[in-house]
Amino acid sequence: MKINAINNLLTVFNNLPGLFIILEPNSPLFTVTAISNAYLKATHTKREDLINKGFFEVFRSNPKDPKETSVALFKHSFAYVLEHKLPHEMQVQRFEIPEGHSHHLIERFWKPINTPVLDEEGNLIAIIHSIEDVTESLEAQKMGLFFMDKFLSVADNAITGFVLTSEDHRILEVNTYFCQLLGYSEAELLAMQWNEIIDYNAIELELLPEGENATTAKRGEAMAKKKNGTWIYIEYSSSHFRDEYRNAKRTSWMITDISERKEKETALHQLLLESHFNSELLQHVIGSIKDGFIALDKNWVCIYANENVAAYFGNKPAIELLQKVIWFNQDPLAMPGLKTSCELVMHSRQALIKTELYPLLGKYIEYRIYPSADEGVAIFFADRTEQIEAANKIQENEYLLSTMIQSMDEGVALVNLNGEVLLYNPALEKMLGLPPQDSATKDWSNIYHICNPITRDVIPPNELPIVKAMAGEFTINEEFLILNPIQGDVFIKCSAFPLKDSKGNVIGGMSVQKDITESKITALALKKSAEQYGSLFLDSPQPMWIVNYDTKQFVEVNNAAIRHYGYSKEEFLSMTIKDIRPPEDVEKIYNLERIKEGGISVYHGIWKHYKKDGTLITVEITSHLIEYNDQTCTLVLVNDISNKLMAEWEKERERINKEALINNTKDTIWSVAADFTLIAANKVFIDKYHSYSGVYLKEGDSLLGSKWFNHSLVDFWRSNYQRAFKGESFTVENPSPKIEGKAESWSLVNFTPIVDEDKIIGVACHATDITERINTEKIIRYEKELSDNIINSLPGVFYLYDSEGHFIRWNKNFENVTGYSAAEISTMQPYDFYDAEERERIKHRIKKVFENKEPGIEVELLTKHNTKIPYFINSHTIEYNGNKCLMGIGIDITESKKAAYEIHLSNERYDLLTKATNDCIWDWDLITGKVFRPGRKLEVLLGWATQSEEEVDAFWNAHAHADDWADVNRNRNAILANKEKNYWENEYRFLKPDASYAFVYDRGYIIRNQEGKAIRIIGASQDISARKASENLLLELNKTLEKRAQELAESNVELQRFGYIVSHDLQEPLRMVYSFMELLKQQYADKLDEKAKQYIYYATDGAIRMKKLIMDLLEYSRIGTNKEQLAMVDLNEVVESIRQVFEPSIQSQNITLLVHPLPKVTGIQSQLEQLMQNLMGNAIKYKSKKPLVIEIGSTEKPDAWEIYVQDNGIGIPSKFFEKIFVVFQRLHTEATYPGTGIGLAICKKIVQRHYGQIWVSSQIGQGSTFYFTLPKKIPAQ
Repeated sequence: MKINAINNLLTVFNNLPGLFIILEPNSPLFTVTAISNAYLKATHTKREDLINKGFFEVFRSNPKDPKETSVALFKHSFAYVLEHKLPHEMQVQRFEIPEGHSHHLIERFWKPINTPVLDEEGNLIAIIHSIEDVTESLEAQKMGLFFMDKFLSVADNAITGFVLTSEDHRILEVNTYFCQLLGYSEAELLAMQWNEIIDYNAIELELLPEGENATTAKRGEAMAKKKNGTWIYIEYSSSHFRDEYRNAKRTSWMITDISERKEKETALHQLLLESHFNSELLQHVIGSIKDGFIALDKNWVCIYANENVAAYFGNKPAIELLQKVIWFNQDPLAMPGLKTSCELVMHSRQALIKTELYPLLGKYIEYRIYPSADEGVAIFFADRTEQIEAANKIQENEYLLSTMIQSMDEGVALVNLNGEVLLYNPALEKMLGLPPQDSATKDWSNIYHICNPITRDVIPPNELPIVKAMAGEFTINEEFLILNPIQGDVFIKCSAFPLKDSKGNVIGGMSVQKDITESKITALALKKSAEQYGSLFLDSPQPMWIVNYDTKQFVEVNNAAIRHYGYSKEEFLSMTIKDIRPPEDVEKIYNLERIKEGGISVYHGIWKHYKKDGTLITVEITSHLIEYNDQTCTLVLVNDISNKLMAEWEKERERINKEALINNTKDTIWSVAADFTLIAANKVFIDKYHSYSGVYLKEGDSLLGSKWFNHSLVDFWRSNYQRAFKGESFTVENPSPKIEGKAESWSLVNFTPIVDEDKIIGVACHATDITERINTEKIIRYEKELSDNIINSLPGVFYLYDSEGHFIRWNKNFENVTGYSAAEISTMQPYDFYDAEERERIKHRIKKVFENKEPGIEVELLTKHNTKIPYFINSHTIEYNGNKCLMGIGIDITESKKAAYEIHLSNERYDLLTKATNDCIWDWDLITGKVFRPGRKLEVLLGWATQSEEEVDAFWNAHAHADDWADVNRNRNAILANKEKNYWENEYRFLKPDASYAFVYDRGYIIRNQEGKAIRIIGASQDISARKASENLLLELNKTLEKRAQELAESNVELQRFGYIVSHDLQEPLRMVYSFMELLKQQYADKLDEKAKQYIYYATDGAIRMKKLIMDLLEYSRIGTNKEQLAMVDLNEVVESIRQVFEPSIQSQNITLLVHPLPKVTGIQSQLEQLMQNLMGNAIKYKSKKPLVIEIGSTEKPDAWEIYVQDNGIGIPSKFFEKIFVVFQRLHTEATYPGTGIGLAICKKIVQRHYGQIWVSSQIGQGSTFYFTLPKKIPAQ
């Protein structure tokens, strides 16, 4: 007999892989009759604690939790199954399950399903309570909540309505489509209740248990009210969930408008009412059946079809099939045998029923074909997929169960009521030493001998567990001894139970045997080695004890436990294990699940223990069942893990903090797929992308949106993604896209490949805002440039070197002064800049500076060119990049040294001067009132002996003339009081010893403090009696001179007038001479010999030169008489006008004229034009054989403009630099260079008239440069 022949599969229920419980439908107890091993393992329970107990005795409600509703939900589900005899899926329940073999609880979410088991007559005989673990799906749903904001932003642009409601039916979120569908604004909807819009009578809402999330969406149809009062049909899909903090429950609704579809269904119904099937009863009967129905006439024309047939015709409505020819052109269902079957029925007039798999539908379809009276056919379609798949599933499960039993470690045997062995697995063969099953005897009594494990007496056949099972009795975990003919003694634990058919009749028995030989042998070995073990036990450094398995009384305890817990051995042995446990843990010690480790039953767990001093510690327990002193005991090893747990708690807290930090970071985090689409991102990334593009990204969207970003930015991101997909991890700095009105920002982006099984499946990106760092670097660069500029602009040298003498920084002036390049300085030592005699002193001084002593030093820097320059170096140490360095700033003291020397000479001169001068030098301290007069000058000057410093004031008051002295004091005091005055002078009369008065000229320079107060006067007294006499004489002479000057001025005027008249009058006779010479040459040319012609030429040439000389004299005389007014003159325009004058010469002689920008000046334009014309004309006249280059430019001086005209002509000897500006002074003969010698004199006079100066610089053969200055301000005329 095989497994799949057994009617009642409950016989192997224990070994099903899923979590199952079988309950009797005896409400309200619902007794537990069977439990799968998988359920026991998952819940860490024992079968004996659950079997034959009421469901609600085992699963009680928590009286401490007023919100706990699980019991009520179970009762509601069981009642539904009892009433409707249909499966009922409960909503998700939350459980806390021990993790592994520890006491650490983990959170799991299970969805119970209660399924009725019916007999052949439809009676409910059992309820299968199965559990689906939906923890992972809920975790995924919780992860989905992280992206809820992104989903809402995407939903807002969807073509489906989206609504989010709270537990009290408030509307929390809506998208644009839903607002447009109902005609409300977003603000109006957010102020409304959901039941104001939706017809709640049409919606069956399921209440979720407190704190749980739904895993499936509920769909349906309802009516929605628009703002204008009309109602529309909608189709909805709703899901309930909580947020990530398990706060208020929310419901999401996806809404679709189905009004148009509903209108078509109404039209179809009306059409059916008007069809040729007039029998209303027939229409009702056929229309109400659930199967698809279609009627065809003999020509294959559809004459009737109900709505349910649409599923078999591409979901076309029935109205589209009516009056249409079916299956002539093609088979829309791809049903291979359907058309043939219809033809068979039409010809045979016999009904046909057939079931086939139709791939396009993916379903098993049963079609029933009946002949109709009009020689056509009527076809009924029914979906039989569920029944066929269920049958296939049963066969598959039976096969899996058979395979499972064959592979189990426990021995399994099945017998019938006749004692015949139906099945036993290989594990039982090995355990009992049985022959292979195919050759096994059918006589149960001859299979093996079962003995009492203690007495070794053979158990009578009628007391065997499997025989008792055949009589309807159960045996649970009884121990027996097997006399195995191959392995010897085998100890087993055996459980057996009856096999029953569907009516509850016993049809056989099943037993399950577990080999416990090794644990028995181990216990015996432990007992034999008790004495050896004793010392090891007592002296072990780990706390250990032995407790009685049943009473939990301490039987033995080691020294480590005594020390650790603080109890004495006598105190321990008077206690039970319950005395050191918290009250809430006491009951748990009776429900420990042990596991097999090396054949030994072991328990591992985490518990709380109290020490004697009341300290609560956390311990890790490992216990073994042993036989000790003829008692069943537990050997317990204790490991105090309080500190370990605290460290783990700290580590977990650190992990949570880090996770919170990541989730709350301002950094941008995202990941990219190989096609450059978004895998996942944090909210910062989504918000930033939206701020740049106006688009909210969702998973799967392209990250390279060229319509939002320029091509260069898209290429930047694509190239970096591609680089990372090649396996490279790297970091780049990236400027973020510019947003109008916002400052430029920068990010540091890290690209890291995501590798799975040696394949790169994506790229993780992490961007940190480095705008502040970039800006700081810019500031640092600016500050460095600024400091470099400041350092390089220092008037002296600057350098910085470390304690090893390596130069770090220096300024350009240091390079310029020393003559060394930057590359050379970088390799030098500080003492390389001093000669051998100075180096030891410099090394000593550097050491002192590093010791913060003697910062200032006067040195002589040795340059690359071996010259010495005196410098005063001020040095001190600073911290630079964490190192102590020496910074030096040096000032060139060449001038100060010279100045000091000059001061020394000045002091010497002062001393000599005071001795050599006729003046009486004095120094008056205004604070003390003392006057110091060096030498005996007073005696020489006025005849009086030198007075002491204290007597000077009284002496002067007594001898100065009273009429003059009062004015002297008044004038001096006024000047001393005026802070702006620093010089005083006065003349007065002073009484001499001979009673005459000398004229004294006193003057002094006033020295003031920072407040401007006069504190000292240094001056000199001079006897000016002789000068006074001379002044009187000079006064008379001045009067005479003024008279002579007036006469001279009048004479000059007459002279100018004479020169002007003479220059004009002289031209007339010259013209006559020239004219008559020309007439003589023309009329008597044939009569004149060569000598006469030469005389005529000399006369004519002399006349021309005389005329030129007169014209130049005339021009020269006009310069002083020109009455033209001064004005602003643009020298650029002046030069341009002169260039046009000389343009023919410039072109013909290939002259290069270079004109730099020239200033505007105050002057007389005509004279400045003549000045430039004369200078340019001279340059052209005195050119050399090489091509002439004339350059005109200017240089700005503080008070004037310096203009130059430079040429590369023949040049002028330096000894003639002054002579060339004198009237009629020529350096060349008339034959060589014609001219009058007045041109440069005119230039000089014009420049002087403009209060300037003119000079020349020249070298023979190199050319000449004429300079002249024009003041920026011309004194008033």
